[in-house]
Amino acid sequence: MRPSRATALSLSFVAVAIFQTGCPATATDNCATDPAACADGGAVSPSHDGVDGKDGTDGTNGAPGPKGSVGANGMPGRTALVVTNDEPGGANCANGGIRIDAGIDANTNGTLDEQEIAATRFVCNGKSGANGVDGVDGVNGSNGTNGVDGVNGSNGTNGVDGTNGVDGVNGSNGTNGVDGTNGVDGVNGSNGTNGVDGVNGSNGTNGVDGVNGTNGTNGVDGKDGDPGASGYNALAFVASEAAGANCPAGGLAVKTGLDSNRNQVLDASEVTATNYVCHTLCQLKAKTVTIAAAASKGFDYNGSAVYTDNMLRAYSSASGTDITSWMTFDLSSVPAGAVVQSLKLYMNVVSSYGSPAYNPSMAVWYSTGTSLASASAMPRTKQVSSVYSSFTANAWNSYDVDTQANDFSGDVTVGSLSLGIDETQPGEYHYVYFSGTQTPSTCPYIVMDVVACQ
Repeated sequence: MRPSRATALSLSFVAVAIFQTGCPATATDNCATDPAACADGGAVSPSHDGVDGKDGTDGTNGAPGPKGSVGANGMPGRTALVVTNDEPGGANCANGGIRIDAGIDANTNGTLDEQEIAATRFVCNGKSGANGVDGVDGVNGSNGTNGVDGVNGSNGTNGVDGTNGVDGVNGSNGTNGVDGTNGVDGVNGSNGTNGVDGVNGSNGTNGVDGVNGTNGTNGVDGKDGDPGASGYNALAFVASEAAGANCPAGGLAVKTGLDSNRNQVLDASEVTATNYVCHTLCQLKAKTVTIAAAASKGFDYNGSAVYTDNMLRAYSSASGTDITSWMTFDLSSVPAGAVVQSLKLYMNVVSSYGSPAYNPSMAVWYSTGTSLASASAMPRTKQVSSVYSSFTANAWNSYDVDTQANDFSGDVTVGSLSLGIDETQPGEYHYVYFSGTQTPSTCPYIVMDVVACQ
């Protein structure tokens, strides 16, 4: 079941009631096909009729009878439901979207149950837009200050001194004069020419470079490019569909598409798909169906005992024994979508007993379980009949199941029904024993009056 948003629209039906009554003409030994009893409790015995004679000549047609009275109104039409849910990203919608389930509310509970879903569609979100182009890089920051120069290298070795120049020629000696007073000293001769300079020494090795200065701060980043456009949202719109070519009896039109103008409204130009959920147009037919129990089993709900013999027990005791016996019925012969109007259970009573007073009591129960595997697999879901305290031994007894307070349309859809019998006075010694499903002539059975589209 999917609780969600639902759109409902009533359906209209044309009703024609055609009732079928009666019970099997002959008895068989197959419990699943021959209940071995009529709906009124009478037994069916094998017949030995002779060969039928030839048909007589048809009589003259009588005059047309008067026009019959207007028939009773048909059953209310079923409701078409549409449910929408968010769809996560996955196989159906890579980027998520909306799931749309539609169908007919067969059990008239106002909810689109899982088994009633007739069509499923997905409206998916678009992909996210591509990233915008990166902005232009900002201007580089200015260079950092140069580092301090390294220490100068040491001076190179001095070159070798040049060769001394040749001494000048000595002047000739003057004539010795009279020794008189010493004369003035003569002028010194000119200096000899300087020798050629020696070759310069090679340069010393350069000193180690100083450490580089710290880089300057980076410039501010350029502005980011504009973001890419987002994907479009998926939208769905449900409208009534008048009777016509799309739906002969009218129904719902489910329109889907992408909100390309982003106004949160699915405009006509944005609709990419339209699906229809149509009302059913049919004539109603009433039918009586008789179905024998297919299998049965009993369980002690306060113990571990399981009863598989040919005896169905509604049993309780002062020691706490609490036995409920279950029967399963194959509903595959009931028309699809049928509404159960009445249901009666027929069982053959073997014996009954009550202590301290002779007043055993029993009621019919319904279970959502169908496997008959264990007591836990067959929960006593709901009592569906009145309490019965009068039992006729060695005879067919009938028990009315309340179809007004209990809707069995889901069981018709699944094709299986589980009914049980339970003693209603726990803690006291009471029981009612019924024939089980292993004897065809006393096999329990149900009679159902249903209405369905023909």
